[in-house]
Amino acid sequence: MTPVDIEHRENAEDASRKIPILGQADRESNPLRSRLLLRRFWQGAAGFWLKGGDRLSWVLPAAIFATVLLGLAASYGINIWNRAIFDALERRDASTVVFWSIIYFPLLAASVCVVIVQVYARMTMQRRWRAWLNNHLLDRWIANGRYYQLNLIGGDHKNPEYRIADDVRVATETPVEFATGVTAALLSAVTFIVVLWNIGGALSFNVGRVTISIPGFLVVAAVIYAVLASVRPPGTFDGFDIAQVHQGPT
Repeated sequence: MTPVDIEHRENAEDASRKIPILGQADRESNPLRSRLLLRRFWQGAAGFWLKGGDRLSWVLPAAIFATVLLGLAASYGINIWNRAIFDALERRDASTVVFWSIIYFPLLAASVCVVIVQVYARMTMQRRWRAWLNNHLLDRWIANGRYYQLNLIGGDHKNPEYRIADDVRVATETPVEFATGVTAALLSAVTFIVVLWNIGGALSFNVGRVTISIPGFLVVAAVIYAVLASVRPPGTFDGFDIAQVHQGPT
């Protein structure tokens, strides 16, 4: 066992000792207890990427990130295809329309393949992390007779053997899906901003004798529109008056 693994185990055991003490305190300790539980989870689950963890623990995240990039490139390619074919239709250029029509099929096939590979890599990551964490928790639960000691104390830990499987599933699937979605959203936003910035250019206008130039005005306009569209008047939800919903129809 390496010094990193020893330190990792000591930190996990220290957090485990603090959690039961906080569980017996008043409700004001619940936020601190939640933070300790979260820290305890990541200290245990992060072992998947450490020495002795799964052999594909770093390959699968890299594959997911690569498929996100490829999917973004495929989406960008489809946008270019849309612009090119509609420009050709406007010019009534039959040969160019035929060319881009033929290009569409391999482009679509590549996009579908990227999505399939991304789903496969993501689900494989979730499955292998779940299996590793499940074995890790079972080892800790069985070690030193903990399964017997739990019967001698009170708390919210009844029947842990029936809860481990479902809890581990939720704890491993959600972070992977969240990280994948956030990464895709951030990269899409960056690409969208770069494209708008390049095609929009600068907006210049005169105010009296002063010339004002706004670089990338389409980006500024998109941000302003997104902010205004996200703001709702107080007391409304999705365009409905909450007070009216509570009161019912008049």
